[in-house]
Amino acid sequence: MSEVLDLLNEESRQRYLDRACKDGYAVLPDLEALKNRVREKERKAIMDGQREEVSAADAEPNHSAANGAISTSVGTGIERNTSDKTRLLADEDSEDSGRTSGSDTDDDNLAVDDDDDYRSTHSKAVVSMRSKRSMAAESQQMSRQMRFAYWFCFAVVFGAGVSCIVLLILASPTCNTNNSDNGEQLAWWQRNIIYQVYPRSLQDSNNDGIGDLRGISSRVDYLRDLGIRTVWLSPMFESPMVDFGYDISNYTNVDPIFGNLTDFDELIRALHDRGMQLLLDFVPNHTSDKHAWFTESSSSGSNPKRDWYIWQDAASDGGPPNNWQSLFGGSAWQYDNRTQQYYFHQFTKEQPDLNYRNPHVRAAMEDVLRFWLRRGVDGFRVDAIAFLLEDAEFRNETCTLNGSVSVACHEWNTMNHSYTFAQPGFHAIVRSFREVLDSSEFFNATHPKFMVGEMYAPELEDVLELYGNASSPECHFPFNFLLIGLQASDWTGRKIGNVVGQWLNATSKDQWPNWVLGNHDNKRVASRLSASLARTANFLLLTLPGTPTTYYGEEIGMIDGNVTWNETVDPSALNTGDISLSRDPERTPMQWDNSSNSGFTSAGVDTWLPVASTYTEVNVAAQLAQPRSMLQLYKRLAQIRSSEPALQHSSYRLIHATDALLAYAREYTSTTDGSGSTNNQYLVVLNFASTASKAVSLTGSGLAGYQSTGHVQLSASLSTNVSLALNLSAFDMPAGEAYLVKLTPS
Repeated sequence: MSEVLDLLNEESRQRYLDRACKDGYAVLPDLEALKNRVREKERKAIMDGQREEVSAADAEPNHSAANGAISTSVGTGIERNTSDKTRLLADEDSEDSGRTSGSDTDDDNLAVDDDDDYRSTHSKAVVSMRSKRSMAAESQQMSRQMRFAYWFCFAVVFGAGVSCIVLLILASPTCNTNNSDNGEQLAWWQRNIIYQVYPRSLQDSNNDGIGDLRGISSRVDYLRDLGIRTVWLSPMFESPMVDFGYDISNYTNVDPIFGNLTDFDELIRALHDRGMQLLLDFVPNHTSDKHAWFTESSSSGSNPKRDWYIWQDAASDGGPPNNWQSLFGGSAWQYDNRTQQYYFHQFTKEQPDLNYRNPHVRAAMEDVLRFWLRRGVDGFRVDAIAFLLEDAEFRNETCTLNGSVSVACHEWNTMNHSYTFAQPGFHAIVRSFREVLDSSEFFNATHPKFMVGEMYAPELEDVLELYGNASSPECHFPFNFLLIGLQASDWTGRKIGNVVGQWLNATSKDQWPNWVLGNHDNKRVASRLSASLARTANFLLLTLPGTPTTYYGEEIGMIDGNVTWNETVDPSALNTGDISLSRDPERTPMQWDNSSNSGFTSAGVDTWLPVASTYTEVNVAAQLAQPRSMLQLYKRLAQIRSSEPALQHSSYRLIHATDALLAYAREYTSTTDGSGSTNNQYLVVLNFASTASKAVSLTGSGLAGYQSTGHVQLSASLSTNVSLALNLSAFDMPAGEAYLVKLTPS
């Protein structure tokens, strides 16, 4: 085809290609046939020995100038006059209608009107055949021109097609979503529920009354069956256990209480074999005072590791350097008799803070991350992330009561922490941790490493800064504690709707949302609220957009255990003498069955904390046997969430909110093909009233575009049949009930 197109001048060639584009290249076979006839004519002429002298007089006047003759100087320097070849395209359409009458009947019968002029041009072609090299070079040059035109036409057609598709997508209906990521493929940490395991309390395998790694491994199948795919493991590193693992003496080994590195490797293998992930607690702010680093640091004022921690001289009166207070009570400064200086500790005196202004400290902690990543860990929860830096000038903090520095201001919660919390520069440290996870050694596009940060802050904007930005990412998300901080009286439809909107409206599409209902530092949901409202709370947690985090035992509605003062071990309470500050009640052993010690350990073993008295009724075995139990509800919610794109992706639209009721839509429209999915639009309705049913009418509440009848897929009570038709304009909801309703577009 390229050789024949070379015989046409530029105008004719373009006209032919325009026609080819228009007709979908259906004319190409005609041109191919024409090429064959031309070449056969040339071969026949050569064999017959035809030799015609070519002169300027043989051609029509001004053909070269007026009709676009192509001149080449390669090889023989002979002109190829293609002016009359332009008629090939014009005459081609009439070739099939008997236009050949009066022409020769042999192979010279070509689609041209002026045979004499054709012979003149043909003679030139015969002469040109004397030099195959010249013809080949000429053909190659002209083929390039043809290919350019060919691909230019293809690009025009392709571009037109893409434009049509884009216009169709833009014209198609879309849902009004907030924080929507419609059509994007989600990472594992976005799809999965995070399940926090407090290792001392999940399962004891060796009858010492303390949970361990082998015990956790034995419960992996339970977790997977529950719908969990990501396990967050609280500290299990070597530790004197003053703060139960958050005082670490060796970051790269397992404490013998929990097992050893072999046990750890077996746990991570068991999880990965089942398609599950493991997060470790990373505690970078402080070590144990028994850590080798601190042993060196405190050995003398000249030790190379002296400034790995924060040391200061006493004040002029011999007391602490300033008025900074510990979260666990008392001064944040501890005097060291050997070196006659104070060291700083935000938590207990057995937890000295590391000095992140020393680059060697940062490098050492980055190596800790690498150690566990090389063992296959999928990510980290970073503890106490906002405490990493302190004011370099060690200025006194002021009281929250009167704004002044006062001797009476001697408790952590009565002070403005302007110099010990979220100090300038700490975000750079967080970024350096993230850079380790994203480094080439650990990068995996299909399974990225993950980091979440813990930060309790009075201002939401301070928490959200932990996302970082596209060029300087920090945490994949900071934990969202807005729900965990609510009191029972706050659990109204209007308040919850405001709290959900507060986070979603403050974040961008690129900032993935998440929700936390409970953890090892806060009272359990069923104790903060009520047993019935805990069901509604779990319904909320697993139907909101983003990643949910569940604390062990919340899936069965465990309540806080009754831990007496004599049984209290939490330093937060022991150091202050205030049992109300104890976190022990929410850390009691997991309740597996109604046997002695609830199946956590063997009968007769003294457990590290007493098993909650409710274990005989509230336990896994009993709830597995009950079709409408909290555990069955949790499993159903997890299963639906994992299978429905609308519940995984981050779309959210508030529909209705009153004191008792909250309704919101979860809508998913795939932008992959622009067609959307009519089966992935849901309405969630929750009744937070504890004693009375509520009449609900959602007409005119943002459900335009949907049919007035929805179909209940799941209820919090598990009493509603699947696909029960629900008239959205008028229906009753029992107290504490919740519905997941499939919507149908009008």
